[in-house]
Amino acid sequence: MQPSDHIDALVPDLLLAEWVHGELPPETVPALALRALSEGCDTPTLRRLAGESEPLTRAELDEHVLRCFAELGLATPTCGDAAAFLINQWTSLTAAGKVTPYLGAKRIWLLSNEWWGRPEWVPARCATSMMAPSLPSGSDPLSHGGRSAG
Repeated sequence: MQPSDHIDALVPDLLLAEWVHGELPPETVPALALRALSEGCDTPTLRRLAGESEPLTRAELDEHVLRCFAELGLATPTCGDAAAFLINQWTSLTAAGKVTPYLGAKRIWLLSNEWWGRPEWVPARCATSMMAPSLPSGSDPLSHGGRSAG
């Protein structure tokens, strides 16, 4: 489940963050490209992606998806920036009541690496840019000693 599941409009920045972070399944790309074309967005790579009919892997699509976003004027974020963007999206969805507080908090917690290190689901290509400093032995990650969390 990703934030774009809860938003009716296509939001290119959001879709790009989901792709970079590995949350946008490759099998959804042709349908999303077709929808973008039907809503008036058009680039050469978008037309190519909309025409894909074979089941493709993320590796096969990555170059084309990123080129498509670049043709739309969007720069590819780092994995850390994509995660931060997704945390903000989940926060907004939770505050607006579009997702339950439990789901929003769970997704934000899973995306947050400030105290917990690298979760197992973080793609290897994102791991080096998202590594958080480890806590001293015996530290309580929920007790930050009065420091602000941000």
